[in-house]
Amino acid sequence: MKKSKSKKTTQIGGQAVIEGVMMRGKTSMATAVRSESGDIILEAKRINSSSNTRSVKKLPIIRGVFAFFSSLVLGTKTLMRSASVFGEDENSKFDDWLSKKIGINATDI
Repeated sequence: MKKSKSKKTTQIGGQAVIEGVMMRGKTSMATAVRSESGDIILEAKRINSSSNTRSVKKLPIIRGVFAFFSSLVLGTKTLMRSASVFGEDENSKFDDWLSKKIGINATDI
């Protein structure tokens, strides 16, 4: 009698951030970042999946483009958040000049 090996899969992925890691599942994500003082700060949140995108996600190429941009936006936001937690939020001279002359914060762009 042969044992059937069931293949177990997961839908969890991760990304390295400054002094930490971000793990993302289908409906939620969590980020753990070490602060300058050495404490580990953990942030978790739910990811909203709108019903409008379900029909779009059935098309293979569109699904890939949507997943790429979604991961790009979420990854960038998480990376910027980890930088602010770690303390590398210092503005450069160019950022200061830009905010004084034009009134635009470079991180908001």
